[in-house]
Amino acid sequence: MNPLEVQYNGIVLLYGYLQRLFVYGKVKSMLGAVPEKLEIDSLPSLLDKTSEIFQNFDTKNGLSKEQQQELLAILATVKKLVPHTVEKLENPELSDQLATAGAALYAEEYINNGIIHLGMLFNPTIADRFRQHIPHFQNRVNGINLFVDKTANQKSLHSNELAQLESWYADAMKNASNIGADFQSIYKYINTKVK
Repeated sequence: MNPLEVQYNGIVLLYGYLQRLFVYGKVKSMLGAVPEKLEIDSLPSLLDKTSEIFQNFDTKNGLSKEQQQELLAILATVKKLVPHTVEKLENPELSDQLATAGAALYAEEYINNGIIHLGMLFNPTIADRFRQHIPHFQNRVNGINLFVDKTANQKSLHSNELAQLESWYADAMKNASNIGADFQSIYKYINTKVK
């Protein structure tokens, strides 16, 4: 990847983690448990700022110093908050499983979509390859949405739905060990020099 693509990838990954936080908080609040440790009120403005930089990315010069500083400040907030979304619990409640799995699934979908945009700007082959993953991510997001909706409406999940949720939750918890490395990569990518 060239330096512009690397910077853009950093924004994509950061946005995915912001979405992860937002969805986690949204699911928890839909199910009646607002997570106090997350600064939910600040997330929309952080998402908006990151989205603005993402949508107006300068494909010739990359990120300005100011944009880099803004994104690194957002990253600092994300680094502080994301670990709360993957806390190891002895007996996680259904709401914990739904929020953790849902947050991870939405983040994956946003990252895939962001990589498609990266490909559209810099490398059509990448865009084509990641477009092939859209149905996979949409099916997973649709599934978690159904599970959250059923739970929010006091309906029980069927055994096959619970098994799927447990699988998604286990994957999210297993992959939590990669979060620190992702944050290091995001920091490095955003700080990449273009010229």
